[in-house]
Formats: sequence, structure tokens, C-alpha cells
Amino acid sequence: STHHDQIQNCIEGYLTSGAERDTALTYMKLQKMHLRLLCQHYPDKVLERVRRIKKNEVHFALDDCLAICQEFNQVEACAIFTNKMTNYFTAAT
Repeated sequence: STHHDQIQNCIEGYLTSGAERDTALTYMKLQKMHLRLLCQHYPDKVLERVRRIKKNEVHFALDDCLAICQEFNQVEACAIFTNKMTNYFTAAT
């Protein structure tokens, strides 16, 4: 297993340990840090990670993740986040 998979498993384990508000906020921070690190150190793995985000996974700050992907010019990942945000807003209205 690669380092980023181990980190992701650790982050997901943290969330399942108790999905209270503070835990969810910490999980979102960790996800953003993980995405930023992927962009910096494993740019070829970003798209794979973004594609693995579950359809209704609300533990991602989509706008923040989109900004991170824009910062690192991850065009395809940006398109996926934009699509997810559009789907979310469409469902919410």
C-alpha cells in the first residue's frame, strides 16, 4: 500500500471513530491537507483520489478542494469538483 493510501485510511478511520461535529470538521481539515499534499507530492494520484469520493459524501468542503485543485492546475479534478458542487446545489434547491 502506498503512503497516500495509508494516510487516507487513517483519515477515514478517524471519522468513523465518532461522527460528531468537531470530528467531522477535523476530518474535513485532514482531507484538505491530504489533497494539498497529493497535489504537491503525488500529482498523478489526485484524479484517482477525487474520483473515489462517494456520490453523497458530505465530509468534503467541495469549494475548498476545488480551490486547491485550481491552485495546482489539476484541471480534470476541478471539473469533477465543479460537477459535484453543481449536483449538490441542484439537489438542494
